[in-house]
Amino acid sequence: MSADSKRFVCETGSDGLLRKILTVFTGSSLTKLISFFSIWLIVQNYDPYEFGLFSVIDTLNGFFAGVIVTWLNWLLIQRSAKAVEKEQALGVSARILKLELLYAGGVGLLLLAAAGPIASLVFGKPELEPFVRISSIGMIGYTAVAGRSAVYQAAKSFHKDALFNIINSAAFLIAVVMLTIVLRGSSISAIALFYVSIPCLVSGYALSASGVLAGRGRVIERSSARFDPGQGWLLSYSLFLWIAAQVHLLVLTGARPLAELGAYAFASKIYLLALMVMNYVKTVLLPEFSACRTRELLRRKLITVVKLVSVVALVFIAAIPFAGVITDLIAGGRYADSAPVLRILLLGAAFSTALAPFAAVLFAEGRFKALAFSGLIMMLGNTLLQLLLTPRYGIISAAWILVGTNLAMNSVFMVLTSRILRGGPASPSTGHPEG
Repeated sequence: MSADSKRFVCETGSDGLLRKILTVFTGSSLTKLISFFSIWLIVQNYDPYEFGLFSVIDTLNGFFAGVIVTWLNWLLIQRSAKAVEKEQALGVSARILKLELLYAGGVGLLLLAAAGPIASLVFGKPELEPFVRISSIGMIGYTAVAGRSAVYQAAKSFHKDALFNIINSAAFLIAVVMLTIVLRGSSISAIALFYVSIPCLVSGYALSASGVLAGRGRVIERSSARFDPGQGWLLSYSLFLWIAAQVHLLVLTGARPLAELGAYAFASKIYLLALMVMNYVKTVLLPEFSACRTRELLRRKLITVVKLVSVVALVFIAAIPFAGVITDLIAGGRYADSAPVLRILLLGAAFSTALAPFAAVLFAEGRFKALAFSGLIMMLGNTLLQLLLTPRYGIISAAWILVGTNLAMNSVFMVLTSRILRGGPASPSTGHPEG
C-alpha cells in the first residue's frame, strides 16, 4: 500500500475523533456566523418583499436538489469510505458525483426553460421569473457544495471541507459588502447572482483540486459495497426531515404574499442559527452514548446531559419576549412581522434542544427503523397541515405546524428512549446489557 493510500485509511483513537469533531464544529460555526452576517447586511438594505424574492432560490434548490443529492452523497460517503486505497475512493466518488451534476444540470435546464410557467402558473407570481432562472445556476452550485463536502468527508479531510465552507461564506460576504455598502442601490437580483455563482466557483475549484472530477480511480468491487439496511433506514429518516423542512416554504411561496414570505424566511434564518446547539448536541452525544457499556451508565449519562441542555433551552425561552427587540436590532422596523414568527420558532428551538439527547440515544442504540417511521409520520402530518392551514392562516400557522410536528416527533423519541432504558430488548448494533 502506498504512503498516500495509508494516509487515506480511517484514523482511530479518541484523539483523532475529538480533533475531527472540533474541526467540524469550528468550521460549521464560523460558516454559519459569516453567512448570518451576510443576511444581516441584506435585511438592512432590502425590504421583506425583496428578501422574499431572494428566498425563492433556497426554496427551489432545497426542494429539487435536497432529496436526490442527500441520497447520492450518502451513497458516495458509504462506498468510498470502504476503499482501502485512495484511487478506489476517487473512482467511486467520480461516478456518483458526475451523476449528481448530471441531475443538477438537467433540473437547472428545466428551471431555466420553464421559469415563466413555474413563476406564473405554479406560484402565481410572475415577478419570480428572474429568480427561478437564477435558481437554475443555484442547482449546480448547491450540488457542487454538497458533493464537495461528501468527497472530503469520505476522505476524512474534514479540515479541507471546513476551509472551503468558510471561503464560500466569506466570498459571498465580500460580495454583499461591495453591493450594499460600496455600490449602493444594487438590486436584490445582483445579490442573488453572486449567491448562486460563488458556490460554483469555490466548490468547482475544490473538486478539481481533489482529483475526483478526473475520474481516474478504480471502482470498488460490488461485493465490498453492499447496501446496509440499517443505514437505509437512517437515510430515510434524514430524507423525511429534509422534505418536511421544505414544504412550509413551498406552500408560503405559492399561497402568500412575497413580503410575508420574506418576513418568515428572515425569522427562519435566526431559528436555524439557534438549532446549531441541537445539532452539536446530537453529534457529540452519539459517540458518548455509543461508548456506554451498560444501560445504567447510559441512563445516568442521559440524565446529566438533559439537565445541561435544559439550561440552553431555558435561554431560548427567556429570549421569546425579546423577539421584537431582536428583529428590530438586526433588520429594523421593516421586518416587524418576523417577531411573532420568531417567538414561535424560539419555542421550537427550546423544545428541539431539550429533547435532542433522546434522539441521540436512539441513534446510539441503532434504532434506525423507529427513527425512520417517526420521521415519516412527522413529514406526512406536517405536509398535510401545511397544505390545509397555511394558505389561509399564513406564516403564524406555518410556524406552529413546523414546531408542533417536530415536538410530536421528539416526544415519541423520548417515550421510546424511556422504554429502552427501563429494560427493553438490547440494541442489535450495540447490545447494551442491563446494569
